[in-house]
Amino acid sequence: MRPRRMFRRARRDWRTSFDLSAACGSARPFNFTVRRHPWGTTMTFDAPAPAQLLSRPRYWATAATVAAVLGVLLIAVWPREVPKSDIRVRNASDVTLRDVVVGRTHYGDIAAGESTPYQSWGPAYPHPRVEFEAGGTRLQQIPVDHFGEHILGAGRFTYVITLAAPKSAADFSVEVAKD
Repeated sequence: MRPRRMFRRARRDWRTSFDLSAACGSARPFNFTVRRHPWGTTMTFDAPAPAQLLSRPRYWATAATVAAVLGVLLIAVWPREVPKSDIRVRNASDVTLRDVVVGRTHYGDIAAGESTPYQSWGPAYPHPRVEFEAGGTRLQQIPVDHFGEHILGAGRFTYVITLAAPKSAADFSVEVAKD
């Protein structure tokens, strides 16, 4: 079976003229003539073409879009200074708290009515992650996230842990106080 020719070749004119001044909204004449190259492979313009990038506005639009996206990404990932806070923990209950962890910092054991020395870390939030053991029971407060909370910022702060008779794993309170 012989392959079928899909389309017949269109007959090409040797020379075609265009007037784009009305289409471009320009008062100046914008005429040019397109001639087929003598070898029949490429077309040439009689009128001098503007600079290569200026003649193709889609390249400018693409370059501007890429530059804008890169600028936004650069601003988004630029390292910001995270304010560090000096944090200590005070045990305001009547029992010793063992293996106290606040945030990601380990404070160890805290006797009743005692405070730990300050440790610098950040960012610190008003409702931190708190874990400890009291009376053989592991107690913890783990926030889902800190969305909408403001960081405490630079300065000295004390997390005060108050523990009633533990009946559940979250039967305590943590308050923050600025020193």
